Amino acid sequence: MGSRSLWLAALCLCAVIAVDQSKFRTCAQGSFCNRYRGFVRKITDSGELIHLVDAASLHHQGHEVQVRLEHRNGRGVVQPLLLELRFFRAEDNSCGMLRTTISEQLKDGSSGRFRPREGDVAMVPNSGLQPDPVVVSAIGDGANLIRSESPGDCSVTLRHDPFEIDISAGGRLLQSLNARHLLNFEQQRSKDAQPRTGIIDATDVDAAGLWEESFGEHRDSKPRGPMAVGIDASFRNSPVLVGLAEHASKLHLAEPKFEEPYRLFNLDVFEYEVDMPMAIYGNVPMVTAVHRWPEGAATSSGLLVVNPSEGFVKVDGPGTSGLDSQTWWLFEAGVLDIFSFLGPSPEAVLRQYHAVTGWPRLPPLAALGKHQSRWNYITPEDVAEVDRGFDQHRIPYDFIWLDLEHTDGKRYFTWDPKHFPAEGVESMLDSLNRSHRKLVTIIDPHLYAGDANYSVAARFREQGLMVKKPPGNKDAAASVDYEGFCWPGPSNYPDFCDPRAREEWAKLFDFASYPGRPAELYTWNDMNEPSVFDGPEISMPRDALHRCHTGAYNVEHREVHNLYGFYVHEASVQGHLLRAPEVRPFVLTRAFFAGSHRHGAAWTGDNMATWKHLERSVPMLLSLAMCGMSLVGADVAGFMGDPDTELFVRWHQLGIWYPFYRAHAHLTTKRREP
Repeated sequence: MGSRSLWLAALCLCAVIAVDQSKFRTCAQGSFCNRYRGFVRKITDSGELIHLVDAASLHHQGHEVQVRLEHRNGRGVVQPLLLELRFFRAEDNSCGMLRTTISEQLKDGSSGRFRPREGDVAMVPNSGLQPDPVVVSAIGDGANLIRSESPGDCSVTLRHDPFEIDISAGGRLLQSLNARHLLNFEQQRSKDAQPRTGIIDATDVDAAGLWEESFGEHRDSKPRGPMAVGIDASFRNSPVLVGLAEHASKLHLAEPKFEEPYRLFNLDVFEYEVDMPMAIYGNVPMVTAVHRWPEGAATSSGLLVVNPSEGFVKVDGPGTSGLDSQTWWLFEAGVLDIFSFLGPSPEAVLRQYHAVTGWPRLPPLAALGKHQSRWNYITPEDVAEVDRGFDQHRIPYDFIWLDLEHTDGKRYFTWDPKHFPAEGVESMLDSLNRSHRKLVTIIDPHLYAGDANYSVAARFREQGLMVKKPPGNKDAAASVDYEGFCWPGPSNYPDFCDPRAREEWAKLFDFASYPGRPAELYTWNDMNEPSVFDGPEISMPRDALHRCHTGAYNVEHREVHNLYGFYVHEASVQGHLLRAPEVRPFVLTRAFFAGSHRHGAAWTGDNMATWKHLERSVPMLLSLAMCGMSLVGADVAGFMGDPDTELFVRWHQLGIWYPFYRAHAHLTTKRREP
């Protein structure tokens, strides 16, 4: 049995068991999260205060305020951090948006850390965001009041020692940052740096795994050492927090009372379990809080952290004596780039979120109808038979989907010459066109590396647009393409973080080359977390290298992981627009991040044909909608397993209310078509 067949057999055997949780890390199994939890306990128990504002460094211009943050134990040992506050208003001229950024400044003046390019995720042009000038005044000796001049009574109180930020709107305190003094910023250092005498960051509490660690058989080299960032956020008078898509859990984040924090790390989790905080396919690091006030009024606010590295968020609801929801947010790398949306309603929070991240793209009208899919319809004749079956039973549908097996050996942008010969494809497209139905084909981002004649992979290799293996030592240049195992076998992965790779990918959708003629053909991006069958956690090693927009392969995968699928999705949409600028694109994605709503639809991945998965699909989709992703759905009536008649009927009755309504099933299940 070949290696591909072995992988397929292993996946099919999974049909009788749930997800193997041992393949995926918990907070305790990753050094940066484990040490931050130790840091939280240390600071909470001791009351030690680490950060304070250097008041003399405060600079104000227009809508921006900058100030340095000193470390109480770090003067002369580490560089001060840079705190930047920027205020924005919406098109109606009301205040309500604050951007808080905490970053590292190296001695050469650079930050030394990856940040998404402005406009890729946040600060999207032409979305209605306007600078909101502020007035800064001193409050006694130890604080500043920073007040918007726009309607809405928005202000920030910046406390100096200890460093704290209070965020208010409408005369009410809504959010506080660092109220529990859990700010952690692990600054870059040399491996032979001398031990420090006081607590500056979490590495002074637990120094395990700073420069290397392993999970299972996989080693993470960590050539740059520790880079984690974290902070606490308190939501005042708020009994309810929702969001943090995507987790297969309840809508109210604090209700399950998980000891484990919610994990934010896009992963291929086959047959995921429900009511767990483990990561699955996509994530949006955003929450919306409902504030209830003593006089009976209720308002809302939101918080978004734009950081595409692995994250954890701990959510605790109000205790018996408190009124606030408490959270802490932790990320493996990058900076703290926090957007506060001050509402006052949930609708206003979403408008403010979209003003920052852009507005959703309108899909083709037919995409709101019924989609019929299976892994796999195996020939054009099989497609025609399914099509006739719907007509004979007078069941309307608009889209039919082709999974992996339509390709030539899992080589994307190709057709299997035996099962989908050119004349058969031509006839299939003509038949669907006559009935005003559309076709969707799967196009994954891993490209078969075992065929020198596979032109799609060759063009990316020849132009140096693949993700690279980490060099053997820090002085060597990255030059070898990273290779992992996925559906075709050995595969390379385009560096979608590089704008040039996205431009090259978009060209592949030209009708002249795929499918060879103009057609109502749309796209499904699967496995774009990215999925790597033989990689750590079924994904790409964290020390693999990207070029992104930096010009050199100096960005580690750990810094951009949650953006990989986002960029695959974006590049595919751009391909649709490049080939047919006047036609609305439709591209479905499994992996996503904040801002993915601009590109199109998403779905909740490989669910199971059980009543519990049906039940949890509702809060999952509502959470996605509360995070700005409205064109979403779950596989009806469960991807894995055979539903009984009642579950099948009930799930379709629910599915017609999903914004994206697709029936889909695994190749080992019984056929479900009429």
